Amino acid sequence: MHVSCPQIWKPDFRDLSIESLALMMSLANICAGCRYLVIDETGVLTAAILERGKPDRETDLRLGASVFVLCENLQPYTDILKYFPHLQKYAQPEASGPTSENTPSFHSLDFLSALHPDTVTITPPIEGPLYERKLKTYNMHVETNRIWNAGGFDGFLSATSYDPTSYIAKCIERVSLSGNVVVYSQYREPITELQNHALTKMPTRPILGPTIHEIRATRWCTFKGRARPEMLGRGGGGWIFSGTRVEEGIFDQQNINRSKRQKVESNGTEVEDTHLEGSA
Repeated sequence: MHVSCPQIWKPDFRDLSIESLALMMSLANICAGCRYLVIDETGVLTAAILERGKPDRETDLRLGASVFVLCENLQPYTDILKYFPHLQKYAQPEASGPTSENTPSFHSLDFLSALHPDTVTITPPIEGPLYERKLKTYNMHVETNRIWNAGGFDGFLSATSYDPTSYIAKCIERVSLSGNVVVYSQYREPITELQNHALTKMPTRPILGPTIHEIRATRWCTFKGRARPEMLGRGGGGWIFSGTRVEEGIFDQQNINRSKRQKVESNGTEVEDTHLEGSA
């Protein structure tokens, strides 16, 4: 990934630098064997997660992390995978077929089917021409919706131009507790608004420790007696929001103030310990 990115970097990557991408992988704790929910308009974020695979003796590299992509269209943006021959097979429709829980997989679902399932109906095909092909597509859609409804993803990552406050609540519901939430934007305003939304405007506080990271990795040219930034260098690496998925519990004041009597055995002698209520 580090070798290929400088050659394939495009302006539509939304100022996502190699340093920003590496920080997102670290904050999300991307590792093989886990399942991640991703919203990606660049394609390079998906490729980076798939790159975190386990080396195998029979093949050069195999998919180590399962990826579930939410996209605007019926098919995700995976054109960037053409630069990674060992990852091209996961951009094919066959990669979204039924798999077991322990088998790494690649699935995608559009926003309408994911966020508004009542508006989409999946009907089984009727026997006729191309029945086997239609049945395979039907089974693929059923499996994709089953994975989305089951949830339990190990983390959520986003790199998109959409307002993160419009989808963050629905997405973190599918993330398991203690899962990492990472959102990238090339502008500062969406990230600061997301932090304020997570702290003040949500019914509960499902994100622990919402933090904003600013990435700047400017390269410098040194000359005799002076130094200056590269004239063709990138201005910055965008902003990243990170936090941990939690569930807010119910604070029971009565159980805390309730007097408790317990017997504690110390050095062979039973000692009766009485909890005294503190005075204001």
